[in-house]
Amino acid sequence: MALFDMEVESFNGLTGKGVLMMKMGRRMALLCAIVVLLLGLTACGEGSVTSGEASEGVQTGEEKSNEETATEPETNETDESDETSRESSEELNADKRESAENGHEEGDAEADEDGEAATNDEPSKTVILYYSDENLIEIVEEERDIEFKESSDLMTQMWQALQNPENEQNISLWADVELNNMELQDAQLTIDVTIPEHLQFGSASEGIAIQTLLQTYKQIDDVQSIQLLIDGQVQETLAGHVSIDQPLDVNEEIISTE
Repeated sequence: MALFDMEVESFNGLTGKGVLMMKMGRRMALLCAIVVLLLGLTACGEGSVTSGEASEGVQTGEEKSNEETATEPETNETDESDETSRESSEELNADKRESAENGHEEGDAEADEDGEAATNDEPSKTVILYYSDENLIEIVEEERDIEFKESSDLMTQMWQALQNPENEQNISLWADVELNNMELQDAQLTIDVTIPEHLQFGSASEGIAIQTLLQTYKQIDDVQSIQLLIDGQVQETLAGHVSIDQPLDVNEEIISTE
């Protein structure tokens, strides 16, 4: 009996210890479960954060992509604008060059025109040229505009005009006379001529010839007298009637002109 009681007490002691151990085990299990749960929650939270960050990263990437996509048209628009500006600038420069070239060409054309005008705008003098009538009796007149570059040229042009009347009824007694030289010095005009052998002057025609010469060159202010030379030599007369061995005053009347 005593032995039985000791066994019962031992069993009860063991049973108490077992119950205690079981309770402690349950607490440990519960604690472990709580720890595991907390760890799981922590892990889930970190995963959510990481996932959120990843989402934000994805979103940021998408936003960057969208921004780049949105920037691309702007870039394209900027490039197109630059290209348009460049083309406009090139067109403007081309227009300027063309204008400059046109201006240059116009300037050259105007210069040429001015040069031509200057060439054609030679001084002229209106003179009266004197000839004989068809009957070799009277002196007749023709008005002519003579263009010249200088005074010596004017005198030569007047000689050529004196040889060529415009009116067919007028006669130049100097038409066949060759001019060798003409020189003005100290108000004296020296005229050197060659008279062809076939040319014959009568007294009237010789006087008319010299008178037409004097009256024609009388219109030049610097000429006061004329010395006629034949083949470079002083002769007594032109054709045996009118003396020419001395200079003739341009106001001298060889024949009556009234």
